Amino acid sequence: MKSINKNELKTKNIILIITSVSLLIIGILFFLEDYISFIDGDKIFYVVMLLYFGLEFTNYLLTKKMTGMNSLYISLVSLMASVSGILYGSKDTSLVITITLGCWMFAMLIIKLIRIENLRNNLNVSVFVNLFTMSMFILLGFLTLVNIYKEISNITMMLGFFFVVYGILNLIETIANIKLCKIPLN
Repeated sequence: MKSINKNELKTKNIILIITSVSLLIIGILFFLEDYISFIDGDKIFYVVMLLYFGLEFTNYLLTKKMTGMNSLYISLVSLMASVSGILYGSKDTSLVITITLGCWMFAMLIIKLIRIENLRNNLNVSVFVNLFTMSMFILLGFLTLVNIYKEISNITMMLGFFFVVYGILNLIETIANIKLCKIPLN
């Protein structure tokens, strides 16, 4: 990566925090499914994937000098998840959402592993925070996928729970990386 100045680091950190908080808010919106009448409850997941694509692609465009290709990869994976909902959304809902979310999570894990490897190669202390959040992401994903596939509870509520916790994990990871690397936020 090219060298970057303090203002660019501040911009990157603010954008990462905004993305994490947006995920948290999106997760909360899942719980308001009864009040959102213009979207079918089963289609909200694909709309969220489209919104996440937009957030990450904007993040990539604004910070590509600082973050590399991770945001672009995340945005492309999210776009593919959204397109799968358009193509296969009329099929068995719980199965399609489970497969889509599972594939999205697997791709996200690969992206996270690449990021952790880069941090490890640079001897960055924040690698441990990233390993912890990745482990929690795996646990969260497994519990969500099993619950959705077995239809133990409401799919929309489970997806809301998933995105709330995922947003919190991203926020923890971002703030911990800022603090551990002593990168100024203001």
